[in-house]
Amino acid sequence: MRIVQTFWSGKKPEIIKEKFGWYSPQHHLMSWALSCLKLRSFYEDVILYTDKKGYDLLIKKLQLPYTEVYVELDCLNKYDFNLWGLSKIYTYSQQKEPFLHVDGDVFIWNSFDTELLESPLIAQNLEFGSEWHYIPMLKEMEQKLVYFPEELMEVRRNKENFFAYNAGILGGYDIEFIQEYTRKAFEFVNKNVSRVHLLSNSDVFCIFFEQVLFYYMSKAKNKTVGTFLPNLIRDNGYVGFGDFEKVPFHKTYVHLLGPYKKTFKTCELMSRKLLEEYPDYYQKVISLYPKEYRHTLKLFNKEQTISEETSVNIGSQKNAQTILDQHNYFKKTRLLYKKIFGKNDIQTFEKAFSDIETFRYQIEKSKDSRLLDVFNLDHFIWESANTFATYSKKELLNIDIAVNKAFKAIYEKSSKTLFKKNAGIKSFETKWNWEIDNSYFESFEISIKTNYKKEEENFRTIIVPQLEWPYYVEFSIDELDEIILEIIKEPMNKDTLKKELRGFFDTENDPTFNEEDLETLLCNRLEKLIYFRSIRAI
Repeated sequence: MRIVQTFWSGKKPEIIKEKFGWYSPQHHLMSWALSCLKLRSFYEDVILYTDKKGYDLLIKKLQLPYTEVYVELDCLNKYDFNLWGLSKIYTYSQQKEPFLHVDGDVFIWNSFDTELLESPLIAQNLEFGSEWHYIPMLKEMEQKLVYFPEELMEVRRNKENFFAYNAGILGGYDIEFIQEYTRKAFEFVNKNVSRVHLLSNSDVFCIFFEQVLFYYMSKAKNKTVGTFLPNLIRDNGYVGFGDFEKVPFHKTYVHLLGPYKKTFKTCELMSRKLLEEYPDYYQKVISLYPKEYRHTLKLFNKEQTISEETSVNIGSQKNAQTILDQHNYFKKTRLLYKKIFGKNDIQTFEKAFSDIETFRYQIEKSKDSRLLDVFNLDHFIWESANTFATYSKKELLNIDIAVNKAFKAIYEKSSKTLFKKNAGIKSFETKWNWEIDNSYFESFEISIKTNYKKEEENFRTIIVPQLEWPYYVEFSIDELDEIILEIIKEPMNKDTLKKELRGFFDTENDPTFNEEDLETLLCNRLEKLIYFRSIRAI
């Protein structure tokens, strides 16, 4: 069966700088590379439909190994890019023989079942529309659009219960149905094209003319649809679809739909998987972003393999002004300072951030214990980041590569693999909880939790080195994390670690405690510590 993918740039002027819904432009391209390469590892016939800009980027620059490429999607440039789903509809419409379309955010570590590929129609899974997402959008579309296909009258009559087929994968043998479906999808769009801009969320319109229409047309014509996932999933119930840490031993199919592709952790794990399995293509992607990957690029020689190391040079404490300007450390302190004092006295405000000593003086002068506490943390981070200049670039990159091996060691039955604490970990205690939320990684905007009350025990923050800016990773740990890090000062396998950890629990007086709970708890904590580069498998 033909495997087909679609990339439409939608008239965007510099697509290499576009996120296309991802956390960053480079993660967007890493996704295309990994998706294509995994498909090619199982299928000989993988075809791309794209436009001129997509051809230049994916084929000329990245040299992705598609077996055929059709440069046809410039014909869609009369449409707004918000109608991105239309490019997939076009690709479906061009198929004259059985096919399976796979989105560029879908990754496989096993071939699809033969029984699935023999289905007349194929989709990822059946989806149920929830009250808070699809239904309000349907009501808005009824108010602002002028045309609906006849097949959607059923869902308009019964808004409390409606369904769709998720199109992470979509295709089948029934080409006659596919042709009629795509014709009606284009009709749905064309008769409303002048009013789409009135919708508050055109993404949902794409879902309706692709996924909802596919369901109700197949239902009206009594068509059989084979699904990759057997269970019905609510539109807000796609849990675990970005779990790269469980690939390939617990998961062989990953689909970064919706918010997954915007999450730094998921994108970072995806990029590490590309680095592990296809380092030459990882190098091709990051070479397009020399500013973001200037240290990593130096590790790849002409043969696109990792070369000998050089040290990371991020600056020196002797040049505090340069560090502050270039790397924007003391982020949490700055934001809290603004929150407490505002910007009424501009001169004082600007002077406070001119250099570290003046900064410290202003902090101490304020006599605000919270501000002093977070300043001490930020100062520790700044000093730690400077010491990381002594670490080997090659070693830091190898830690990233080893992440996937460490994830595998969590779940494998063999006890031969050992866990080891990574070098360079530094910790700091504060009186308040300055834990950062996910937005720190997603937009580098810290969410300061200033309403926390000071507690008797201190809070601990861990800093570990990383290869690229800002050259460190920061995360909070609790007592259990600290115990695990203390136990594995010497390398040990998971069974030994679990045995050692069991002694910290009152198993005799706690009837609810069981081995399964301990196993789950340990696996979750190991995943966290591995992801944050604190431990590795050897």
